[in-house]
Amino acid sequence: MVDGVIERTLTRGRVEDTIYRHTLSREGITLRPRNESPPATIRELIQKVGRRRSSPGPTDRDIVSDRDLEGLQGHFGSGLKKDVQKYFQGKIFPPINGRRPLALATRQHVLGHAIPQNSERLGGPGDMPGVSPPIPDLLYGYRFRSFTPLQQDFLVEKGCGLQATRSQQYLPFFLVHFKGEGGISRVSTNECMGGSACCVNITERLNRQVQACSSLPSAARTPSVDGATFSMAVHNNFARLFVTWQREDGIGYDVGRVREFAFHNTTNYIELRMYILNIIDWGCGERLQQVNAALDLLVAESRQEATAARKTREPPGVESGSSSSRKRLRR
Repeated sequence: MVDGVIERTLTRGRVEDTIYRHTLSREGITLRPRNESPPATIRELIQKVGRRRSSPGPTDRDIVSDRDLEGLQGHFGSGLKKDVQKYFQGKIFPPINGRRPLALATRQHVLGHAIPQNSERLGGPGDMPGVSPPIPDLLYGYRFRSFTPLQQDFLVEKGCGLQATRSQQYLPFFLVHFKGEGGISRVSTNECMGGSACCVNITERLNRQVQACSSLPSAARTPSVDGATFSMAVHNNFARLFVTWQREDGIGYDVGRVREFAFHNTTNYIELRMYILNIIDWGCGERLQQVNAALDLLVAESRQEATAARKTREPPGVESGSSSSRKRLRR
């Protein structure tokens, strides 16, 4: 218990440090300037998760008369972090019970192997403090049992680097940090930057494994998983949505601002809900299809390797000898 308290205190202190953004930069994690446009693939993804939905949502009157929402903004409530999280999980973030592939991790450490450690590769000192272990309030990824039996076998034997938390959550794509009234925007942005870079790091590890499938023809190695990860900082009266991707150099990560939402604005509120639902639909749909295709390639590679290994262990002439014996018997 004491160790856990110390660990949480140190992690929080580093994220809140005024120079923590420099720590992130040293590890290749940078917040992209507002006037710099993201790559075309990221722009397309942002447009995709920003599309209007046909499903009904709250009306302007519903939002204006929402006394729980008003309470979060300090008019007649505390606006505490726990109240902010309770409100959004109850009214905006969808339940995952009916979405079998999804695994939702709440306040769980992201495993250490996912944390980027690029300072030495980028020419900096290797003994400086790195990215603090992320502890997202919400982390959306895939449950182990959502994969096929062959994919599960691969994940157990060779896919430990694709696991995000100790609860067997894999390849996360969306994380959320909540803050109550008085929460510091800079801190929540720092948390989103570090956590989302970890998620991208996990996904790009899967892509590298696919590209390394030497026994498969090059045409079969082309499918890859969209490595982008979304993150959101939710305060008591506004939210910021970010998207993170790996730079072309294969080392650093860019974090782009997608949108800011003010909850007192009914249009912003409806659009925030739309983005959240679209991101989760993307994670359960198109992105999961990419993950399954990549894992199937790796399963095929692993089976070919196992077959080749068995053949090398067979004594020479065994197959031909048995064949000769069968020919003599037929005579």
